Amino acid sequence: MSMPALVPFRALPRGALVAALVMALVAGFAPGPARAADAGSSLVDEARVKLRKRDVRGALAALEKAIAADPTNADAHILYQDFGREAVGPEILVTSYRTKAADKPDDPLLAFLYARLLPPEEALKEFDAKIKKFPASPWPHAGKARVLETLGRHAEAGLAYDAALLAAPTQIRFKAYQAYGMERSGHWTAAIDAWKAVLAVAPKDRAALLGLGEAQRQIGSAAEAVTTLSELVKADPTDAEARYRIAIANADEGKLDEALTSIDAALATDRTFVEAYCAGAEISVRRAFETAEKEKRDPVEKDFEKAIAYGAKAAAVGSDRADAHFAYGAAHEAVGEIAQTHYDTAAVEYDAALALLPLPSAEKVRTLCAKAFVLLRLQKWDQALTAAEKALGIDEKCVSAYLHAGFALAAQGRQEEAIKKYYRPGQKYAPDDARLHHAIGTALWETTKDIEAKKELEAAVKADPKNVRYRLTLGQMYYDLKMFKPAGEQLVRVVEARPYDVECWRSYGRVCCALKDWDQAVESYETICKLLEAPAPAAAAPSDTPAAPAPEAAAPMDEDLLKKAHLYLAIIYGDHMKKRDKAKEHAKRFVQLGGVDQNLQSFIDDLISGN
Repeated sequence: MSMPALVPFRALPRGALVAALVMALVAGFAPGPARAADAGSSLVDEARVKLRKRDVRGALAALEKAIAADPTNADAHILYQDFGREAVGPEILVTSYRTKAADKPDDPLLAFLYARLLPPEEALKEFDAKIKKFPASPWPHAGKARVLETLGRHAEAGLAYDAALLAAPTQIRFKAYQAYGMERSGHWTAAIDAWKAVLAVAPKDRAALLGLGEAQRQIGSAAEAVTTLSELVKADPTDAEARYRIAIANADEGKLDEALTSIDAALATDRTFVEAYCAGAEISVRRAFETAEKEKRDPVEKDFEKAIAYGAKAAAVGSDRADAHFAYGAAHEAVGEIAQTHYDTAAVEYDAALALLPLPSAEKVRTLCAKAFVLLRLQKWDQALTAAEKALGIDEKCVSAYLHAGFALAAQGRQEEAIKKYYRPGQKYAPDDARLHHAIGTALWETTKDIEAKKELEAAVKADPKNVRYRLTLGQMYYDLKMFKPAGEQLVRVVEARPYDVECWRSYGRVCCALKDWDQAVESYETICKLLEAPAPAAAAPSDTPAAPAPEAAAPMDEDLLKKAHLYLAIIYGDHMKKRDKAKEHAKRFVQLGGVDQNLQSFIDDLISGN
């Protein structure tokens, strides 16, 4: 029985890669305390610049000066608290602000600053008490709103933000806080309205323009986001974050060249901008695959040089950051199918990211899934299974983890266990997931449960009709079941989508022979010969980018397929199309390649001798 190949198409992005690379962008989008509606003193601005460059000590020194100069500077206090926990120590901070609040018991700002340092449940009680004590102040309402967000109680947080605005309707800060809250709860349309309200009062406010641009991007209005963020670049051409966010918006629209231009502009201003390096790596991977698709070829290592360079810089500049190592690993993973040593590097980088993610989180789940995928490609089944199991231990609904764990078992001949233990449980959370249908169908086919397998593979194609891998597997199975006409209907669409993939043409050629469609059969095998005998690409010109490992030699299976393609063409031309000259040409090429077929030797000899 002809089984579907376990290896995904080389030119298609990996599901694990695409899902996990989102992590490299998230860090740049989370609204943090450094974005305040009113900029505050120049010392606060200086601190923000130092924080951007990861100079925490320098930033804290500037903030201490700002607080000394103006003890009512809320921005300075908030930044100092949020970034001073590790450097100063949480206990020292709590003690310090408890003392400040006790010394001025009638100051609602100091009461707010102390309460926000407490554990969530304790802080909530403290803010409720301060609301009663300071009913006219917006600060306890704003503090309560943020704690409610931390506890996942977003609807109640919205009411608390409304109360803060009611207490201070003319203070733009609290409208900005409300906008942040809407962002955090995913209410992007409402966030747009809130940010526009801020801009109506302060039309050049940087934080509001950043917030509005991000909210516009999140609802799919990438072009509007670019327009909004471009206002910041006009005001300050050195605004690296604005250029970075423009790059992400352009990438959302598929304008990858423009996105990379913006990334490079951001990095020209700030060489320490880790998120920009990470985004550059992810966008460059996308561009490499898209370029290969447009040129109707498989990608080569050279296509990924820029992605590797961005990733390497991210890991070097952000050596203590998980997202940087993840981006570098993902870039290597994308090249792994071309040269397997890249998978080894990817695994090392994913391990480095995991070491920096000690606590359970969505980022850790994505990294574990990415590591599991790479280990599968390296045929390290038990290690891949362990990584996938760890991911499921954090998130029992992670479909990618179920898929990788199941594949690790199926690859060892434990298909029934894979279905029972992982694939079917995964369907409990994603009953219509095409990946699970395909995985189950493949495992059932491998255990000769053809009727059930056919149903699952058909479901996979129905759920994701644009996925060429699923359509190829279904076509191969139809052929195996001698359902030649439906097999041809599937596979003709496969070769139309993948005109440079020899596996697709091989499957289509077999079906055409079964249907006695000799013209199409000839096209299939001639295409295989053309693809496999194409000259190797010229060597790349020297560059500053470190050279990637040389590609591996052609696989023996490809060499065998090339011989067979010439032999099949000799037979089709000679026996079915009566084109003896063409048959002789392919018979000679078959022999030149070292092909031998004892059953057809006399036929081959007759063709070559001209008899």
